[in-house]
Amino acid sequence: EQSFVKCLRTALRLFVHPLLGKDRNWLHGLDPSVASLFDWLDDIYQLHARVNSALQSCRSSQYPIVLCVAETLRGFVPKLEVYQPYIVRLDGVIEKIEIMMEDSSNELGEFFRIQSVNDECNGLGFTSLLWLPLTRLGRYLKFFNVSCTVFLGLRLATDVINSRY
Repeated sequence: EQSFVKCLRTALRLFVHPLLGKDRNWLHGLDPSVASLFDWLDDIYQLHARVNSALQSCRSSQYPIVLCVAETLRGFVPKLEVYQPYIVRLDGVIEKIEIMMEDSSNELGEFFRIQSVNDECNGLGFTSLLWLPLTRLGRYLKFFNVSCTVFLGLRLATDVINSRY
């Protein structure tokens, strides 16, 4: 979670925040669908920053860490709805951004190309960074499936043990 939050923070700092004015309005001429996607990306970042902070608190508590992590993540599951508009619009906005980046006369596309070669991107282009939230969501689904299987297995084992004694 911590490395995911760091990647999102880098993407926002390099690609998104420079396009905001001091009044927190988007740069004139920025496609509204791109601006909306950037707003949703920031919302996703804020959610995961809170998840990360909560998980860090779990690590420092005296409460059994597995239960603490499970309870913490369960509390954030309803908030994952912040992904919905991002997922719905991602393909179309990425297509627009790629068109901008391919057009050598497009200033915003040039900005994205320049920022994409920044060492902090770790070799990922801007559009690859935009796909990271979906990758992370997929990892959550896998984690929850594994956790549920383990929990059910432990519960079944506990029931068997309790029925014998």
